[in-house]
Amino acid sequence: MTNAQKADLVYRFVDAMNTQDFGALSCVVAEDYIQHNPFVPPGRAGLCAFFEGSLTAFEDGVGRVLDILVDGNRIAARLEFRGIHRGTFLGIEGTGKYIVFETADFFRVENNLLKEHWDVSDWAGVFHQMGILPPIGPYANF
Repeated sequence: MTNAQKADLVYRFVDAMNTQDFGALSCVVAEDYIQHNPFVPPGRAGLCAFFEGSLTAFEDGVGRVLDILVDGNRIAARLEFRGIHRGTFLGIEGTGKYIVFETADFFRVENNLLKEHWDVSDWAGVFHQMGILPPIGPYANF
């Protein structure tokens, strides 16, 4: 599998989320997908359940790949997600606020599929945009 084909797995991963075509994930994500995000259940089925809930909570939710790097069987990607918070997400009732946030995602490829995933997300920033946390840090007045 070339580096371009490995990077394409992430583009197809994001596209499946955007189009809500969770069946397409079977060609991208291993059935026994290992997820290190505590909010996302393990396995491909857990990932699909998380995506379904997220897309229900965020009207017009959409993700996009901002940057991607491949090294061997590892992929690093910077992703952006945006949408209007209309439904319950992580136990937080819809706020009607437009939310934009970036993640740093790291994947391990095995047998031509995404097998394992780690991510770093600015949850404090998300919760601030939802209006449930005050601004934090030196830029709190912006």
